[in-house]
Amino acid sequence: MLRVLFDTNIYGEIVEDDVVISERITEAIIDDERFQVHNFRVIRDELRKIKKLVHLYDDITTNRIITVTPEIEDLTKEYFKEYKKNGGVQSDNINFMNDLRIVACVSIKGFDVIVSNDEKTMKNPIAIKSYGEINLLRSYRAPTFFNYRDLKRKYSIY
Repeated sequence: MLRVLFDTNIYGEIVEDDVVISERITEAIIDDERFQVHNFRVIRDELRKIKKLVHLYDDITTNRIITVTPEIEDLTKEYFKEYKKNGGVQSDNINFMNDLRIVACVSIKGFDVIVSNDEKTMKNPIAIKSYGEINLLRSYRAPTFFNYRDLKRKYSIY
């Protein structure tokens, strides 16, 4: 079974896609027992303001919600510190720190995949290098990143 977190932007991608594609991919994800999308409070809070996205989120994710723990917060801070040391230019604004929290959650929980289209912050090469360096020190497996197009390919939806 693949254990997955979708970045906030993926829910927007699904909703903004063609109606038929959006419905097909949502149904495929819900029906796929080997593809489990987890429910992380940080993501749900970001989506809370957009009812259409919250409903989609609730349909797709597991019932049990994961909250930010001190361990997730500590790892987030380590990622940020390493990111800055490696020359990263993002500030510690809430959006970037939430990206780091998502990666920290996936790393600590041992999830397999993060689906995100965020190339500028979460999937920035400096950020990815920073996750890898810290995860190696902490003996966490680095998450695999996919994007929305990969998700559509998985379910043969184009």
